[in-house]
Amino acid sequence: MKVGGEIIDITPDYNLPNYNGFLLHKEEKDRLLCQALVINDGKKDIAIASLDTTFIQNDIVQSIREKVSKKTGISSNNILIAATHTHSAPTMSKSFLNGASPDKRYVNFFIEKTVVAIIQAKKKLEHAFFLAGISPAPGFEYNRRLQRPDGRIIMNYASDGLSNNCLPTGPTDKEIPFLLFKNLSGLPIGIIFNYDNHNNCINAGYYSQDFGGKIGNILRKRLGSVFPVVFLPGACGNVNWINSRNPGHLSGDKLAWKIGEVAANKLLNSLKKSSRTEKIDILVKRKAIEVQERPFTYSDFCNDNNGGNSEERKIADRNRYEPEIAEIKKRGETICPVEIYVISFDDISIVTNPVELFTEFGMEIKRRSPFKITLVSTLTNGYYGYVPTQEAFYQGGYETRRTVYTSRLAVDAGRRIAEKSIELLNLNKEKIENS
Repeated sequence: MKVGGEIIDITPDYNLPNYNGFLLHKEEKDRLLCQALVINDGKKDIAIASLDTTFIQNDIVQSIREKVSKKTGISSNNILIAATHTHSAPTMSKSFLNGASPDKRYVNFFIEKTVVAIIQAKKKLEHAFFLAGISPAPGFEYNRRLQRPDGRIIMNYASDGLSNNCLPTGPTDKEIPFLLFKNLSGLPIGIIFNYDNHNNCINAGYYSQDFGGKIGNILRKRLGSVFPVVFLPGACGNVNWINSRNPGHLSGDKLAWKIGEVAANKLLNSLKKSSRTEKIDILVKRKAIEVQERPFTYSDFCNDNNGGNSEERKIADRNRYEPEIAEIKKRGETICPVEIYVISFDDISIVTNPVELFTEFGMEIKRRSPFKITLVSTLTNGYYGYVPTQEAFYQGGYETRRTVYTSRLAVDAGRRIAEKSIELLNLNKEKIENS
């Protein structure tokens, strides 16, 4: 096995809006990064890159893949591009109709830097081994969909105080699977980890990697080396860091650093129990499933006071969702090619999807996976919005409100993504056992 890694700064030098249209500025204390690893098993390369952005438009992913393949020879099917889902980064994909659009100059810069990062990672390939394991999550994970006494849903960030008396409607994943690659001298080349929590503590008006980046900064400091920390966002469409039962909990930069510190400590402790692997045979399975957009009638839109019942909130919801309603009524039926992608080696698998998957599906995929360690990477190789459970659609709430981009797929999309993921995992496991 050979592995190479690279880190490249992708922070713009000028102010740009995030996906919601909030203008962000550059600060020296926090940078946006592209962190890339190339892994070679002696026959083929795979490239895995995480980028500090909220989500990445499908055509941008395709452009990166094509350019990398042309310049490196890495098959475009073997390139994995993940968004860390920080909200403190320039928008790279259309979200709400009244949100911001990607800046063309920054899009070109973003693509160019990502391509360069993967090229440089391939040039740095060196003999390596890896340590893999599962660390406990840091404990800042909360299911954000809370149920009122009347059965309706309120978000744990709601402004009217009702959330203190409501119970969560779903689970949280308490595990962080990881892989640490080292060269034969024992120096870190890079780490990949997967955490099921919304990476959006910081909403301070400046560019930031959020807690995903803090985890990386602390790991580099503790291990005394500079190496890429590839954060693959887990299935956290209904999970965030807001403790509604503790209104005085930490927030912003302080909370991001706290999550980073606790997560890094737990990861480092788990590393001590990990076994060493030096030889691998990489298997890749990729399948795009065609998923229809769901009908207009599946939405309650902004009429449920899900985010609070203040007049200001109601006006904001109307301004956001009424243009969405009008646009959807004008459009015909649309089918989305949702790519499921599985990389397997040894007893490890990474399975990806391009949506904000609810945590129930991610936990099910890991539970039913035939591999000892499975990382479920969402918002990877494109973007198709939230994918709730069928029960969540019955309950209603923010993630189920039909929009043009952020919540669009059919009600059975989550079940189909989970089943296809498990099918591809089983095919890879069967091939490994028969080889």
